[in-house]
Amino acid sequence: MQLAEKLDIEGLLTAVAGSDSWNSADYSRLDQFADRDFEKFFRETKQERLFKLLRTLDERLTDNKNPDAVSLRSKVRRVLKKIAADNKLNSFRVNHVVFRSKAEEDQKEASVITQERIDKER
Repeated sequence: MQLAEKLDIEGLLTAVAGSDSWNSADYSRLDQFADRDFEKFFRETKQERLFKLLRTLDERLTDNKNPDAVSLRSKVRRVLKKIAADNKLNSFRVNHVVFRSKAEEDQKEASVITQERIDKER
């Protein structure tokens, strides 16, 4: 039995999005979990790294043409959008924390660099 077959959602998510070395076969294994499994995991997980893992997973899946990756991205986004519909806090968490756009991150980084330059000139 392969390691991926033995892991649960948390283990697979950490393997795929929590490191720089992952196996694309893990996408297939993760995609085998049902929406309700992901929803239960997302709602019950108090893991501090969850938002970062979800952002990284989404980034890795965004341009991936592998059918398992496409299906997995769709499933994860569908479940997160369902959770976002619960209330304003969850909506903020999903839309502004998990699915932060690359443009927003670039803008924030540019702002920090600009501020550092201003501070140096003083």
